[in-house]
Amino acid sequence: MIRHFFTAFLVAMLLVVTNTTIVHAQPLPADIQDIKSKNVLVVGMTSFDNLPFYGTKDGEVIGLDAEIARKVAAIIGVPVKFRRDAATFQDVVDQVRRGETHIAISKLSITPPRLATVAFSEPYARLHQAVLVNRLWLSGNGDQRELSEVIRDLHGPIGFIRNTAYETFAKLNFPHAPSVPQDTWQQVLDNVMTGKTAVAYRDEFEIKRITIDRPESSITTKAVIITDSTDYIAAVVDPKSTQLLQIVNFVIKNDFNNIDVRKLVAMYKHMSQGTR
Repeated sequence: MIRHFFTAFLVAMLLVVTNTTIVHAQPLPADIQDIKSKNVLVVGMTSFDNLPFYGTKDGEVIGLDAEIARKVAAIIGVPVKFRRDAATFQDVVDQVRRGETHIAISKLSITPPRLATVAFSEPYARLHQAVLVNRLWLSGNGDQRELSEVIRDLHGPIGFIRNTAYETFAKLNFPHAPSVPQDTWQQVLDNVMTGKTAVAYRDEFEIKRITIDRPESSITTKAVIITDSTDYIAAVVDPKSTQLLQIVNFVIKNDFNNIDVRKLVAMYKHMSQGTR
């Protein structure tokens, strides 16, 4: 009887080992296998810093987007490599589309044109769109109307960063406003503060950040939050990378599903100290 017991025990153990081997031997999805074979998750970001989403401190990439990337890489079991040579946000998207990076996490907005070529994750930040209005222009063009009406029916020149989501948003939301694209946000701000444009157009965090970095801006401009227009910030992957997208969505839902403008402002104040 003892012999039968040990025989049954050995058979049971063999089945456990066999089943375990089968589980571990199962092939990985193609997108994850590609990452595992190269032993690195390549993450695209712009060449310029954009705190609190991403920045550089002591030679290391820090910020919200970097945290998401590292958690995704940890689940896959590979190190992360940040590619930082994209000149614009659209360049970061195009790197994914061309297969040069596995994923882009670079404060990227979901837009209709981008949706046609790449896959977006669940948003990890939802921001209202906003404008910074030149006070002198407003005083001459308000016509006793409510401010919200003036902005909704904007006919004055609107500034934004070239090749960004806000170039698309401007065409959709302000079709009667002459477009004045600039290469940098600093140029956009200089134009609205000096009256060369009526408004500067971006998300509410960037508009609120101006009051931190340039408190004197309130003398010549007024911030207006557009509460019925949302800017969804999400990660980008190739449409064929379905398993990677599931991992990114899990990380966002589990750890980064409650990011609002107040948290971003607090993060920016903390992280901007000592960064370079």
